[in-house]
Amino acid sequence: MSTGRLGAASLAPVTETALYAPAAGQRASVKVIFANRNLGTSARVRVVLRPGAGPTVDEDYLAFDEVVPVDESRVSAVFDMENPQELLVQSDVAGITAQANGLERAV
Repeated sequence: MSTGRLGAASLAPVTETALYAPAAGQRASVKVIFANRNLGTSARVRVVLRPGAGPTVDEDYLAFDEVVPVDESRVSAVFDMENPQELLVQSDVAGITAQANGLERAV
């Protein structure tokens, strides 16, 4: 069992970024923290939990265009995932950091 940071990324605008995927035989309880490092621009962020590889579809969104004001952060609810699910994040602007924190454990 491990706890703490599971993944982190500085997001490119309008690009889905893979943030975390549990290894085979693992499950995790995860939350996502977004930090807006911009001085004058709010951000709209998305959280995607896909069942595995493939394109993102409407049903995969856990958060869609949530606003993160200038110099602030937002934390998602905690959700569970297991292999082969994958967690992706997206922002409409640069200057956004996303971090997945949580607890991993064997299935």
